[in-house]
Amino acid sequence: MEWQEAASRETPSLSSSDHVGMGFFSAVIIWFDILACVSTGRGPQYPDICADALGPQSAIQLQYLMGCENWVMVLIREISTLDCWKKRTIDAGMLDAAELDRKADLLRERLRSGMQRINGGLSCEKATSTLPEFRQVCRIFASAAYVYLHVIVVGPDPDNPDIKWGVQEVIGAFENLPSFMSLQGLAWPFCIAGCMACPDQMQIFRDLATRNEMSGWEWGRLHEPLAIMEKCWRSRDNLGQYYHWFGAMGELGWHALLV
Repeated sequence: MEWQEAASRETPSLSSSDHVGMGFFSAVIIWFDILACVSTGRGPQYPDICADALGPQSAIQLQYLMGCENWVMVLIREISTLDCWKKRTIDAGMLDAAELDRKADLLRERLRSGMQRINGGLSCEKATSTLPEFRQVCRIFASAAYVYLHVIVVGPDPDNPDIKWGVQEVIGAFENLPSFMSLQGLAWPFCIAGCMACPDQMQIFRDLATRNEMSGWEWGRLHEPLAIMEKCWRSRDNLGQYYHWFGAMGELGWHALLV
C-alpha cells in the first residue's frame, strides 16, 4: 500500500492547458473517425466513445474547432452505422425493407428538426443568406448527411426529390460562405453533394473548387472529391450507371479520406 500511496503522490496533476490539449486531440480523433467511416464505408472504430464524447453536456463542442455542431456529426455516424447494417443484411440475404425505412425515418426526422434549429425557424430560402458562418458550415454538413441518408435508402439517384433538395441546400450554404474562407475542411459534404448533382448543378461544384484555389488556398483535398464526382458524372452520362462516391472511388482504385 505504501508504494501505491507514493506513486499517487508522485503523479502530477493535469494543468488547465493539459485539459485543453486533451480536449482538442480527442475532438480531432472523433472527427477523423466519423469522416473516415463515411468516406470509406467502414463502421466506426470507436462507436461508444463517439456517442458519449459528443453528448449534450459534453465538454467537446466541435463547432468551435471544426465549425459543425455535435448533433450533426452524431447523426452522420449513425447514418454510417445504418449503411453498414444494410450491407450486412444484404450479404446475409436478410434485408428487411420495412425495418430499413423505419430506421431511416427516425434519422430523417432528427435531421429535419436539427436543420430547422439551424435556420432559426425560418424557411430555408429566407435563412440562406442570413446565417452566420459556423451555421452555414453546420448546414452544409447536415444537408450532405440528408443526401447520404437517402442514397442509402433509395440508391444513388440524382433525380430523387429528397436527394435533389439536399444537394441544393448544400449548394446554397456553400455559395453564402465568405469568399476568403477555405473550403478545405468541407471535402466530405462537397463530395457527397457533388456526386449526386444534376447536370445543371455540376459546373457550380467545379466553380467552387476553382474559387477555393483562386482564394490563395492550395488545391489540396478538393482535387480528390472533384475527381470522384467527375467519375460519377461520366459514368452516368456515358454508361447510364448511377454511382455514388464509394463506387466511383472503387473504379478509380482510391481509398480517399474526405476530411
